[in-house]
Amino acid sequence: MSEFNICYEPHCPIKVQCLLEFINDLQQTPTKDQWTLHIDGSSNLKGAGADIVLEGPNDILIEKSLHFAFKTSNNQAEYEAILVGLSLAREVGVKSLTCKTDSKLTVGHLNDEFQIKDPTLLQYYHLVRAVIQSAFDQVRIQHILRIDNIRANILSKLASTKLKSRHQSLLQQTLSVTSHLDITDLDT
Repeated sequence: MSEFNICYEPHCPIKVQCLLEFINDLQQTPTKDQWTLHIDGSSNLKGAGADIVLEGPNDILIEKSLHFAFKTSNNQAEYEAILVGLSLAREVGVKSLTCKTDSKLTVGHLNDEFQIKDPTLLQYYHLVRAVIQSAFDQVRIQHILRIDNIRANILSKLASTKLKSRHQSLLQQTLSVTSHLDITDLDT
């Protein structure tokens, strides 16, 4: 082949090239991605529960439905939902989070705009603050309209609301004891 001025040049194995491209793609992803947590807690005569939707970068979507095996008010259910949502975000490794809820009272409490008069809600407030300080770099609590929190409101109808091209996971859990009674588990 030398008579045609053709030289052989060895190429890297394809596996190495794929690995290099994969590493390059990972480096282009920001390390402090913003995650969004949508929560909705409710209580009525038939029972209490909460719905949590955690959305992250690259179309990650984690949904969790909670049933409470204890009596609770609507406001307590909202706080329970926030606590479970924060716990879920911490497990995933989230450091920057925006928590959105349609409860003006809960948002007012957590943004230090409203005075907390109920001693049970005060315990929840302190627990949420402790979790935020121990596990996250930044957490913003935002009020949204109920219509904008539709995803958390209709988890029971998940089959008809799934979005294509999303990595999804639905977790269902029953809480048998209220979270504010177990403040010692913060260090674990």
